[in-house]
Amino acid sequence: MKIGYARVSSSGQNLQMQIDAFEKAGCEKIFIEKQSALKKRPELEKALELLRPGDIFTFGLLIDLGGLCTIYFKQ
Repeated sequence: MKIGYARVSSSGQNLQMQIDAFEKAGCEKIFIEKQSALKKRPELEKALELLRPGDIFTFGLLIDLGGLCTIYFKQ
């Protein structure tokens, strides 16, 4: 399964570009988060729980990868 995770840090930012890219890439499930730099991201948690071996997990913005690694792999 292809899973997408789109995030913006403020309500004034537009998620549509990320969502369009996920749909074009064939993502079957897209998780959307509209939050600032919080340590807990409920939609990301749901996305990670859904992942199974062989799944493809995509980020809306590459800059999120560094933050995600800091939050989830230091625990």
